Amino acid sequence: MHPLFDKITNQIIELLEQGVVPWRITWRLKGCYPPTNYVTKKPYRGINVFLIHLELLKRKVQYSSKYFLTKKQAESLKGCKVREGEEGFPLMLIKYYKRAPEESADPMDNVLMRQFVVFNIEQCEGIKGQDPIPMQAFNPIMAAQQIIADMPNPPVLFHGNYSPCYTPPNDTVKLPRHELFESPEDYYDTAFHELLHSTGHESRLGRPSVTKANHFASEDYSKEELVAEIGAAFLCAMTGIERATIKNNAAYIQSWLENLKNDKTLIFHASAQAQKGVDYIKGGPDILSEDDHYERTQRATWR
Repeated sequence: MHPLFDKITNQIIELLEQGVVPWRITWRLKGCYPPTNYVTKKPYRGINVFLIHLELLKRKVQYSSKYFLTKKQAESLKGCKVREGEEGFPLMLIKYYKRAPEESADPMDNVLMRQFVVFNIEQCEGIKGQDPIPMQAFNPIMAAQQIIADMPNPPVLFHGNYSPCYTPPNDTVKLPRHELFESPEDYYDTAFHELLHSTGHESRLGRPSVTKANHFASEDYSKEELVAEIGAAFLCAMTGIERATIKNNAAYIQSWLENLKNDKTLIFHASAQAQKGVDYIKGGPDILSEDDHYERTQRATWR
């Protein structure tokens, strides 16, 4: 293993041995939090917050607005309707009421549960009131940008209203827009992670953890996440941004190691696969020296 990669692997191990580092999402979830009813302006609570965000992750999409409403509420607004073909978000109405003890011994008899469906206002026509998307200037890190630009046989890359993901069947990487990340370093760290996944495609390295259909949180899925995150850490080190990203890398890796019964030896196996992925992205095993990768970390205005 290249000395730089060995150094980064050891840094990750040190952080893991200190315990779990709180992992955080490094891109803004736009205006989509907290999910709120457009008509009443009351935030959804409890399990409904979880249900909305779980569905957003499953669909791999984000919205600019935090506002949702039912189809009936949309039609009650002048000139507004849910766009044809839009898929709603099933939520739960849960009400608790008191019964006399002699009426029923089953506590569930005191609960009224009903399902209803809401839509984000971006799924509607003729509605206004979207919150402005929080944006900040994005200044690219040229060494990191060059790695993405020079990747041989790259996947198709999209930026927009997406949660970061790689989709093997159509070989596409989707990322939130540059300006939605907390920093340029966080953008490149996330981009590298998804590009590492793409190196496992059958047209590249053919990693079974990518080419096979793996369920979320399965063992193969978890191992693939380790490969992608360690590879991202390597690429961040090569471009001089590991100091800003290494704790997030370690925390994410910790979360998947827990799923694999905290077997820290997996890091070394995943590191070997990650190096192969990095070599592919770089077009071969040509690795920058430690001096070079700091010298090449220069910024320029995004165009």
